[in-house]
Amino acid sequence: GKEGNEKYLKVLGDRLGFQVEVIDAIKVDDAIVSSTRTRNTILDGNVKLAARLLGRPYNLGGTVVKGHQRGTGIGFPTANIKPEKVLTPCRGVYAIIAEIEGKTHPGVLNIGFNPTFANDKLTIEAHIIDFEENICGKSLDIFFIDRIRNEMKFEGPERLAEQIRMDIDKAKEILANEDKKPA
Repeated sequence: GKEGNEKYLKVLGDRLGFQVEVIDAIKVDDAIVSSTRTRNTILDGNVKLAARLLGRPYNLGGTVVKGHQRGTGIGFPTANIKPEKVLTPCRGVYAIIAEIEGKTHPGVLNIGFNPTFANDKLTIEAHIIDFEENICGKSLDIFFIDRIRNEMKFEGPERLAEQIRMDIDKAKEILANEDKKPA
């Protein structure tokens, strides 16, 4: 079995000189909070529940790298992120808070293969709302607030742009409601 149970830790504590205090398991939605549950919740894209399990929004840090400039071409420039962590939520579109150089900005983020453009490599791209700066090469922290939708293939760039506009509106709505919640 796994080491680290109560009895083993108390014996180890006596031997090495530290105290062991056993606390009750924490539950969210009548289920114990565990690293496995939290990890699976993130992988499933349920970032709202993951935030409740973690006590804070799940975040992903990374460096902004040069992309294909497709977002810019349809009016929605994106920061393409090379993540530092390997635990990435499933493919889809998310409402996020992006932190750049200590300042926070609302945004939408897509994790996926960009099927409209037949991309064969998974990308993580954030459109930071009302943000114009070139941040290529800079560090970016993404805080996942809620999942908006699954990844979809569109008939073309125009239809994709329409959907991105709707995603931005939905993200603004989610983030506005998030701000009103007590800490």
